[in-house]
Amino acid sequence: MTPLAEKNQVVLLTGATRGIGRATALSYAAAGARLVLNYAANDHALDSLLQEAALPDDRLIVVKGLVQDPQVSRHMVRAALARWGRIDHLINNAGAIRDVPMALMQASTWDEILAVNLDSVFHCCKHASRPMVAARRGSVVNVSSLTATRGRLGQTHHGAAKAGVLGLTRSLSHELGRYNVR
Repeated sequence: MTPLAEKNQVVLLTGATRGIGRATALSYAAAGARLVLNYAANDHALDSLLQEAALPDDRLIVVKGLVQDPQVSRHMVRAALARWGRIDHLINNAGAIRDVPMALMQASTWDEILAVNLDSVFHCCKHASRPMVAARRGSVVNVSSLTATRGRLGQTHHGAAKAGVLGLTRSLSHELGRYNVR
């Protein structure tokens, strides 16, 4: 399956080193995209991904950091614009989960899961959509979860965050669609 990106398109991808993010990064790399890859902490997973993707340095920017930090998302966008002058695709894939029944959940756990799963999407969309709107082109993919619509035991925080991603995405599509940003 060919990804949405054509050769030389600029793709920002959060949560790039594991699972869906890793598979997405490898697919876009194989298609010849220029990648801005974000990951939180696992240097070994990044090294493994980069070895398999075999991207030359002129097609790759790596940003280590917690993407729920607005400075990290801003840095990703600025780095892409400085090197390649545009952003064609944003894929918000970063996520976290920690199963805890709500009655036993600490407020700090609630805050952390919402920050990773929802706040990060807000920050990345806010920063990356500006150059897309100016260019009158681009796409945003926000990864959610079945937990958003079906719920799961011990995942009230995850379900709430991912339902927020769905609402954010629907509303954002109305704001950006008139500028040819999907």
